[in-house]
Amino acid sequence: MSDPRHAIVEKEGHLLTVTLNRPEARNAFSPEMLVGMYDAWRQLDADDELRVAILTGAGGHFCAGADLKTMHGEQTPPDLKKRFDEVPELHWQALLRHKRPQKPIIAAVEGYAVAGGTEILQATEIRVASESARFGVAEVRWSLFPVGGSTVRLRRQIPSRAPRRFCSQASSSPQRRRSRSASSGASFPRGRRWLRHGRSPT
Repeated sequence: MSDPRHAIVEKEGHLLTVTLNRPEARNAFSPEMLVGMYDAWRQLDADDELRVAILTGAGGHFCAGADLKTMHGEQTPPDLKKRFDEVPELHWQALLRHKRPQKPIIAAVEGYAVAGGTEILQATEIRVASESARFGVAEVRWSLFPVGGSTVRLRRQIPSRAPRRFCSQASSSPQRRRSRSASSGASFPRGRRWLRHGRSPT
């Protein structure tokens, strides 16, 4: 039976693993997922045993950005709506735009990491990407502005011409083309185990 949680948070020794868990939607952000991510980052800071976090996605994809169908307030369950009302800018804290944790976060990426999926990567310290990974800032397709930080962070992290193309043309790029940039610090074959502790992002 699949895990119904949209964000699975697991503590193992000094490591906190946060898995975005909506594989049927390529792990697009939902209100429940954002609350789970926010709680995970606060746990990372508050727990003295924790030294590092890993952010990854279930089902062969990292994150396809915001699920616009679930982001309307009338569709948000009352308990989650209360959390958003109680915590100012909870969504930006979940997405690491505001109040980033004081401990490092490693992103392990397979498949799609587009729109908000690319934007949250820019706030992590290390990115490890599968050969299947695809990155892109796609908001312009829906006449939206990439408010997660790409217009500032992306131009600081990859060659200067690329951010203009990603932000203005909604283009995406495979990992093999981006492996020389700061968007991904290392790569691994699809389906192979990653990092030294032997977990797999799928």
